[in-house]
Amino acid sequence: MIRKTLYVPGMLICLLSLFALLGWQARAESDAVTGPPDLGFLQEYDLPAGAPFNIVVETAGPPASVWYTLPDINAIGHLVVTDTTNYMAETYPIPTANSQPYDLAYDGVSFIWFTENTGNKLGRLTIPGGSITEYVIPTPNSAPTGIGVAPDGSVWFLERDGNKLGRFNPTSESFQEFPYETTGGQLEDIAVLNNNSIWFTAPALNRASNYRVDLDDFVNVPVNSGPGGTPFPPGDIVTGNNQVWISSPSRNWAGIHFPGTLSFWRWVPLLVSGGEPRGLAFSSPDGLTHIWYVQTAAGWVGKFVTNPQGQIFYHWADPLPTTGSQPRGIAVASNGHAWITEMGAGKVAEWRPPTSFYRVFLPTIGKP
Repeated sequence: MIRKTLYVPGMLICLLSLFALLGWQARAESDAVTGPPDLGFLQEYDLPAGAPFNIVVETAGPPASVWYTLPDINAIGHLVVTDTTNYMAETYPIPTANSQPYDLAYDGVSFIWFTENTGNKLGRLTIPGGSITEYVIPTPNSAPTGIGVAPDGSVWFLERDGNKLGRFNPTSESFQEFPYETTGGQLEDIAVLNNNSIWFTAPALNRASNYRVDLDDFVNVPVNSGPGGTPFPPGDIVTGNNQVWISSPSRNWAGIHFPGTLSFWRWVPLLVSGGEPRGLAFSSPDGLTHIWYVQTAAGWVGKFVTNPQGQIFYHWADPLPTTGSQPRGIAVASNGHAWITEMGAGKVAEWRPPTSFYRVFLPTIGKP
């Protein structure tokens, strides 16, 4: 009898709590910017020095292991997190002075590859140990930016001032360079779809481009708000599920390119106006497309989930705890944890599942 008397009210309390939660979520859906206080999904880790820029995940953990560039102190950073109170951050100085490490990529085995923007080199950091080997890019003063590793081990990178796409063969330690067909592209970010398809952004030309390795051919896709629409520069680029996504810092959108079309993009308006979206990341734990992003000017992080046609199911976003954080890079581990660099705060943030259950949106996708 005592157990029965206690059981019934307990069930009522659970039901009432569930109804209250659902009601609270329904009210939150109509508010795309404000919301209840952070519930602990976001954790920040102070770094000993430097303003982290781009980031990549080595292992999901525990312990989690992430690497990031530190251009202002000419180093590569490494953060190892066992739990929120047990973590270690260390830095690995780059041999070439004032090289300004820019972007980095993990080969999935034992190397972190990175570009040295003013050093005109590719760098290779060995895991474990942290020894760094540098390779001089053939074109002088090429200002390398984005970098990615293909499944076959080839290292692809962009030359902003050299206006070229480059490939480095780690086995033969040799370079190939492919001049971009239009001058002045200011090539920025790169995404390797597969061994035969390399995507990248050319912000100064308001386009994304696809290099077909087998054909030695560039296919250029204008970035605009629709047929005959106003062009605008893309930011970062990411691929996954045979899709190509870009961020649009000036328009505050993320967009998916429709394969087989010359210039059709479907745009997702992001949740904080004027947020300046930069970094993008992709994951697909359930067969759907999960696109993660940062809004640098606003200091927010977000994620939306779409089907193969780019139609949204859910959209979450949260502000980072530190004011003036200026998030720039984002990477997602296999366990669903997102890792974010905070240039303005000198921190790395971890956005943990379930990410955020109180800001759920179902916006309509279309061309703004």
